Amino acid sequence: MSENKLRKTLNKPPIPATGTKTHTPAVLTDSKGKWLLKTLAHKSESTAKWWYKSGDTCKDGYKWLKSNFKSKVKKLGDIWLYVWLGTCDLTTKNKKYIALTHEDDRAIEYAVDYLGKIKDLIREHPKCRVTFLEIPVYSIQEWNEKAGHKSPKDFEDQDTKLEQQVYKLNAKIRELNKDTNVFSPLFGTDLVKTSKTVKNKKTRKSLIRKTNNFKLYKDGIHPSPLLAQVWLRKITDHANKDCWKK
Repeated sequence: MSENKLRKTLNKPPIPATGTKTHTPAVLTDSKGKWLLKTLAHKSESTAKWWYKSGDTCKDGYKWLKSNFKSKVKKLGDIWLYVWLGTCDLTTKNKKYIALTHEDDRAIEYAVDYLGKIKDLIREHPKCRVTFLEIPVYSIQEWNEKAGHKSPKDFEDQDTKLEQQVYKLNAKIRELNKDTNVFSPLFGTDLVKTSKTVKNKKTRKSLIRKTNNFKLYKDGIHPSPLLAQVWLRKITDHANKDCWKK
């Protein structure tokens, strides 16, 4: 997607929080939360509570919820929790640079295990709900290039494997959501750009080629202000539909 298309998305009217409030929306995430909230002129523009910490994995999120969720429910009432974790499970940071945590699917399995634990934890509060948010594809190569790595192209193969791991993790997230009849907004579609390539010079048949526009990121992982606004709008609209009923 281009910046112009993102602006068109933002020009559409937001979904207001109207009717009777049934739940307090809350988003549990990593540093993505920080970047999305930076785009707010006023905190009141987001109806959700935001609980975020840079570098948090699914295990970190579960541990925090285990220690804090009960008190949050006591303070806020029934909560609809949106869990947006998994990015920091698939890749690991070593000083300035990042790399795949595992070449195989172990990181996915580990993340899904803890997302399942989060789901079980929320079930202990029958009036609360949980939705797991899918994670967008991001780029090891772009991050390392921005961080000053001398040979960022060395990570092209890791980026290909990372994209596959993101798709697999999101498939598992959809399964977790399907059990309770909820779904996630689609964030990855905002990154996809399409282009036509000629397949055969004689027939002039063309193929549609889809790639991810990582230039919409600030550093390969964190969204630019424009993209962050779009994602914040998506989460806010989604929460407003879930947590207020006419």
